[in-house]
Amino acid sequence: MDENAIIEIIIEEVCKRLFLWSKLDKCHSDKIKCRNAWTAIAAKAGLEVYHRVRANRSAGPMGILCVDFF
Repeated sequence: MDENAIIEIIIEEVCKRLFLWSKLDKCHSDKIKCRNAWTAIAAKAGLEVYHRVRANRSAGPMGILCVDFF
C-alpha cells in the first residue's frame, strides 16, 4: 500500500472517530477507546505494529494527536 493510500485511510478513519479524541482527557476508559480506535486505523491501513497515541495538551481542547508507528 502506498503512502497516499495510507494517509487517505487515516483521514477517513479519524473523521469517523473524532468524538473519541474530543473526550480524550475526560477519563481513563476514553483513553482506552482512543487507543483502540488508533489500533483499528493502523490495522486497516496495513501497518503491522502500532505503539501509542498521545495528545498535546498545550494545543488546545482537541490537542494534536501524535501517532508513533514502529
